[in-house]
Amino acid sequence: MNNFIVIKNGLCLTLDSAGRSGYFNIILKGNKIFDIDYNNELKRDEDILKKYPDSEIYDASEKLIIPAFFNSQKNSSYILADYYVDGNTFDNINTNVSLELIDKYFLSDANREDLLNMLSISYTKSVLNGEFFINETSKYISAEIVRSNLLSEFPVKPEIILTVYDNYISDYCLGINKFHCIGLREEEDLNNYSLSSLKKALQRGNKRAIIEILQTTNSSEKLKSLFGKTFIKVLADNELLNNSVIISNPVYINNEELNLLSENGVNLIFCPTDINKLSKQEIDYKKIFSKEFRIVIGTGITGKSIFSELRFLKSRIGITNISNENLLRLVTVNPAELFGISNICGTIERNKIANLIMFDLADIRSMLNIPDPTPEYISGFIIENLDNKYISDVIIKGSYLLKNYTTDRIEHKKLMEINKQLSSLIFSLGRYQEFKEKYKMRERVNEISLNSSSNRQKEEMLIQSNNDDISFYEGELTPDSEFRIIGSYKPDILSSDLKDSSEETLLKEEYTDIVKEINNFENGLLIFDNAELKQSANDSGGQNEDPLFEARREVKTPTKRLFFDDSGGESNLVESNLTSENSKEIPETKNEDKEIIYKKDKLKFGFDEEIN
Repeated sequence: MNNFIVIKNGLCLTLDSAGRSGYFNIILKGNKIFDIDYNNELKRDEDILKKYPDSEIYDASEKLIIPAFFNSQKNSSYILADYYVDGNTFDNINTNVSLELIDKYFLSDANREDLLNMLSISYTKSVLNGEFFINETSKYISAEIVRSNLLSEFPVKPEIILTVYDNYISDYCLGINKFHCIGLREEEDLNNYSLSSLKKALQRGNKRAIIEILQTTNSSEKLKSLFGKTFIKVLADNELLNNSVIISNPVYINNEELNLLSENGVNLIFCPTDINKLSKQEIDYKKIFSKEFRIVIGTGITGKSIFSELRFLKSRIGITNISNENLLRLVTVNPAELFGISNICGTIERNKIANLIMFDLADIRSMLNIPDPTPEYISGFIIENLDNKYISDVIIKGSYLLKNYTTDRIEHKKLMEINKQLSSLIFSLGRYQEFKEKYKMRERVNEISLNSSSNRQKEEMLIQSNNDDISFYEGELTPDSEFRIIGSYKPDILSSDLKDSSEETLLKEEYTDIVKEINNFENGLLIFDNAELKQSANDSGGQNEDPLFEARREVKTPTKRLFFDDSGGESNLVESNLTSENSKEIPETKNEDKEIIYKKDKLKFGFDEEIN
């Protein structure tokens, strides 16, 4: 396209080295920014057409124009598998069974069409969210896809570079002079040979190395055990601490190692949502931003858009000395410098590629009312008040991909149908329902196991304790064949405040006979009659809630004897009444005097069975 496009009356944040912002007119020609009218001399359409004949004039009144975004690390593998990713961590995400089944499907050449459809959905979303540049880190990108240049066939796509984890693909990209990144993410593959190979690869061409290590819980200790020193020092020994190296999400790193990285100009990538969802440890962003780093951000595995990641990072950092303008540079200027294209991208300047996004300020919720639109104030307004739904226009390489919220380059209905089909496919691939039931069952088993373990601990504590104040234990049921007295019930009256200590002593002495240790059942079990207990409680006037205690004070001796046996048979317990005269001295019951028939299989405590 050789005609001019003149974008007039828009509020522009250039993010250039001069820090310019204001209501400028931007003139596009082909895929580049031809000129910028900083003085707003082209006010009328007649003036524009006189200087740029046959130009297309676009009125950007109530629009805010900024450079398009970079997504410095995007993994498209699981964009439709959120429900399988949630709940995982950096420690176990690579061993998740459902995700392994999904990987197996999309890594197969037979399913390449489904893979390309999924990537098309991913990149279309990126473009609509204002991302013109993506560093794709998915392991699904095979050598055949790279050789066939299949990623260039999408109707709508951003500028894509690849992070490859295979030396063969890297050599192929190097052979065709294709810029790419070499990825290193498996701790098991780390050794002196792999690091030496990485060093040689960086020396052979224009590329970057992305090291996705120091994210798992024991990564630092494992690598120190392997190499005999910290991983950062190992990188230093292999001359891999320089501005061509990028450390991704360094969660487990100490201050000394951070200083070493900063001194050697190493770059950092943060994926804030990944760190929040997948990491077991938080990152001290304030400490890191206080050092001299070139920092960029990406969506990683779980992020939805680079703009939402930037806003989330702002909320995680809190109040710091970093300015809003510098935060916005994390997704524009910094990545352009990192990937070596700052001479053509990252800012709004003459002769740079026309990659622009516009925010709609016509909505009452997004209106900007300021007398002096400084870069810092505009940057803060963008981060704190706007989101993806206000992106009304996207221009990539001088061409509109989205104009006033509409586009003829995207087949929405077709993509939505593909999205629906792929979502259903991924749902079934990961065997969601099957594993959901298994996980629920495992949770129930773990809960029961924990409760049983907790009860056993309580029981052991109770048995071993010599503390007389322990009065009651409510634990698991014991089997029929085992009966243990693991506690005794004592009424609260013994712990109440008593004015007379002698009275307290008397009460305790009287109470000690209530619960007796049972040595054997040969002579029967002495019990109180229920009527006596009830009558005793009524006589007390209801002032004491413990009828057993009151009955003990009024009825000095039991009035019944209960016999039972474990010899087998059905229940037939024999009761014999005792008079107050013979209750003090328990006579031995002889089998020849009175035959007692035992039909009780076992004495079961805690079961509600009727005794005939």
